[in-house]
Amino acid sequence: MDAFKEARSKTNWLAPAHQAVASTAAPAPTAPAASKSEDRKRSSRRLQALHECVKIFETWPEIYTKYRIVGKIGEGTFSTVFKAVDLERDQYLPVGVTKTALPYMALKNIFPTSSANRIVNEVDILAQLRGHPNVVSLTTVLRNDELVLLIMPYFEHLDVKEYFNELNPAELRYYFACLFSALEFCHVKKIIHRDVKPSNFLYHPARRHGMLVDFGLAQKAPSSKSSLSVLGKRKDRDASLSDLLKHSSASSRAAPEFAHGPTKPGLVANDRRPSVHASRAGTRGFRAPEVLLKVEHQTTALDVWSAGVTLLCFLTRKFPFFQSNDDVEALQEIAVLCGEHRMRDLASKYQRIFLCRIPTVDKKGVHLPDLVYSMNPHDWPEIPIEALDLLSKTLDLDPESRITAAKAMKQGWLRGIPTTGADTVQEFVEE
Repeated sequence: MDAFKEARSKTNWLAPAHQAVASTAAPAPTAPAASKSEDRKRSSRRLQALHECVKIFETWPEIYTKYRIVGKIGEGTFSTVFKAVDLERDQYLPVGVTKTALPYMALKNIFPTSSANRIVNEVDILAQLRGHPNVVSLTTVLRNDELVLLIMPYFEHLDVKEYFNELNPAELRYYFACLFSALEFCHVKKIIHRDVKPSNFLYHPARRHGMLVDFGLAQKAPSSKSSLSVLGKRKDRDASLSDLLKHSSASSRAAPEFAHGPTKPGLVANDRRPSVHASRAGTRGFRAPEVLLKVEHQTTALDVWSAGVTLLCFLTRKFPFFQSNDDVEALQEIAVLCGEHRMRDLASKYQRIFLCRIPTVDKKGVHLPDLVYSMNPHDWPEIPIEALDLLSKTLDLDPESRITAAKAMKQGWLRGIPTTGADTVQEFVEE
């Protein structure tokens, strides 16, 4: 503890952290006075951030003189992220490049409640993805028993809310060129991000540069399909499916029997099919249909679907676009977009059954250009047909025919768009 106090006095990290948190929490001079409840919440968040800062330096005393925390910049289910000044940056800057402003790093403090395998997986994947201008790099990993700290370069960016309605279709090309460039690199490395969404793709509109971050849910792509069916052994699958399908066959007038109740609404009664274990990781509204259908063999195509949903959000100026509360509602929302017939075909392909009794769900779905025009007529004259073509190819229901990130980069709308942003180190540091 004496060393901690000494290092704190040398680096003076606590005062800047307090000032940073306080400055971000303080209301603007022209804003109305905050309520007492808001003040208490703000004070609570400030104290919590300061407490976490203290814990980080107590846990890893070796970084006392290397970094000075200036504030919390993010918080999720499994971790918190802090912005810190790198006090030793001059030691590893390229020859001829001088420090023109404060260099920042991102310190990701992973909670001890996270699975050990999950942490190892994230570190391993980040180590494989070094060296790409649109994918976050891992600089250092520190461990103290169950606590893990990841240190990465801080990427200067704007909150998506600040530019969501400002990026015109011409500027959107740079955003999605950077995003698909990052996905192409990950997919070549056989890595599935699994959580592609605007908040996990940091972007700076003025520099036209973006960075894919947060690989906490990422997985290695399967090498090939399993010889077993997604529902178990073939004979078990055929026997169980025949019993279930006979209720919904065209020749049968009887409707399938469902188990209605507070715990299992909408589930088939007496379902004897083998249970299915498939990853459902991802964010509500951005999960691909194969994830919602619990297909076991999930590929990099699910990232492309999520990127397509992001493109749909920008083109329609509606975020989030899908707002379902669960997987069943999510499938119904996608059916409205793509059509009930295509949803049934996809479900059948993976030995699933999709039933929809909502009369407003069209059998053929909607025409995406008409949807974009109806929701965003203001930008319609500026939206090129190539952007709409990419939208339809990324939102292809079938993951096997869905466009890949590599092909998307060669598509007319994104072909030749630079993805590296600024050319010099000085342009990336904050003035």
